[in-house]
Amino acid sequence: MPTLAEKWIEQGRMEGMILDAQEMVMEALIERFGPLDPKLSVKIRGIVNRDVLKSLHKLAIRVDSLSEFEEKLKQLDQC
Repeated sequence: MPTLAEKWIEQGRMEGMILDAQEMVMEALIERFGPLDPKLSVKIRGIVNRDVLKSLHKLAIRVDSLSEFEEKLKQLDQC
């Protein structure tokens, strides 16, 4: 059975991975389309599901415009 310290370490590791994934999505968008609207950054930072963030990173690479990315992100919200 893991100790409390081990649980905290694992929690910190997972939070770090989520932060990294959020940054990767935003960096891909910034590289392709320039500065992001702060509202979009906040929305991305609010996503804590790593699988969703991985999908968004791929989407950020594939879309033709920032507005297309935002539209797909809105569709995710509705699911």
